[in-house]
Amino acid sequence: MKLKLLICDDSDLQLKETTSFAHSCLDAFESLTFKIDSCEPEKLKKMLETDTINYDIAILDIEMGDFNGIDFASELNQCCPQCSVIFLTSHTDYISDSYEVRHIYYVTKDSIQEYLPKALDKAIQLVIERKTRFLDVISNRKRYTLPCDTITHIERLSREIIIYTDNGEAYKVYESLQAVSERLPSYFSQCHSSFTVNLRYVKNLSSQETELINKIKLPVGRRYAKPFKADYLKYISEHAML
Repeated sequence: MKLKLLICDDSDLQLKETTSFAHSCLDAFESLTFKIDSCEPEKLKKMLETDTINYDIAILDIEMGDFNGIDFASELNQCCPQCSVIFLTSHTDYISDSYEVRHIYYVTKDSIQEYLPKALDKAIQLVIERKTRFLDVISNRKRYTLPCDTITHIERLSREIIIYTDNGEAYKVYESLQAVSERLPSYFSQCHSSFTVNLRYVKNLSSQETELINKIKLPVGRRYAKPFKADYLKYISEHAML
């Protein structure tokens, strides 16, 4: 599973130190991969204005010249609701104000060694729990939170993908199949260069085709046949009735 982190501070030195320390904290999570983006508040403001932001965790300074991390957190709560916000600041004066927005930890910079690892651990556990239950996507300029259990399969069409659900809905998303697949639980597996399938909905499987319980048939690509079959058999063995 891949997680995306954002760190924002108006001090270049603090930004480098926080990023370096965050990397060292995340080394303990060997089963996960992380992408950390560090930026100054001006860049974060532009990202929020263009709605091009999609992060799992954000570490925000609060007092940043003309900018305020609490205001940024408020905007993140709206446009990126899955993002767990951690405040990292030199000031304790903003503790009361911070409760006006959704966040999970308030860390002072003089206690970063003790409390940032705890904050990141909490954030990661929340992200993992959410990622195994929901998929956040933007379709038709609207943000949707789809329960992963309801997604039957995903199809790649050129530079976009279509996410199909068990109630017949289809969501067109301008992301790559790989990018979305990285955010899905382990019971999803790719059967073809153009298809990823929820193994819970597989009814039959052959070397060239898989049939879902809703009677939809999907091709199984030659290079995907062996790993897809292995994923399916593993899923069946783990969920078999005892």
